[in-house]
Order: sequence, then structure tokens, then C-alpha cells
Amino acid sequence: AHGAAVYDLVARQGGYVYVCGDGMHMAKDVHAALVQVFVEHGHMTHQEAEVAWKDLALRQRYVRDIWG
Repeated sequence: AHGAAVYDLVARQGGYVYVCGDGMHMAKDVHAALVQVFVEHGHMTHQEAEVAWKDLALRQRYVRDIWG
């Protein structure tokens, strides 16, 4: 429901995403949803969206503190 806003904040405005919590289920689902946001609103392939999130992680703009 807020995919366009998330894409705008992260991809266009330089926003940061922090995910903290359960690595067994929640973190995987959140990651899948974030990738899907980039596919839909960034007009990317699934692979391009995965690469984009990996790049954000390398630049410390996508930080995950997960446990499981």
C-alpha cells in the first residue's frame, strides 16, 4: 500500500532502511517485500532489484539486525 512512498524515500531521496527482528521468517518476508517494491515502482527485474538492495547494504543504507 505504501510501495511508491518507500521507493521514493529510498531510491530517490537517499533514505535508509533498518530491519531488526526474527531472521527465520520476518526478515525474509520484509526483504522480499522490499525487493518487490523496487520491481514494481522502479521498473526493475527481480535480479536488478536484488542487486540494488545489495548495493544499499554495502553502503550501509539497508541494515539488518536479525537473529533466528
